[in-house]
Amino acid sequence: MLEKIKEDIDKDLPKIGRLMDEAGDDIVKKMDQFMQNVASGLEKLFGEVEKPPED
Repeated sequence: MLEKIKEDIDKDLPKIGRLMDEAGDDIVKKMDQFMQNVASGLEKLFGEVEKPPED
C-alpha cells in the first residue's frame, strides 16, 4: 500500500512543482504591483520627494 502511495506522489510531483512555480510568480507580481501602488499613493499624499545629491 505504501508503495502505491509513493508511486502516486512521484507521478504527481511535476504537477505540484508547476503549480508552486505559478503561485510564486503570481505572488511576486502582486507584491510588485502593491509596492508600486504604495509608492504612487505616498507620492500623491506627500508630493514628489527630492533625491539627495550624489557624492
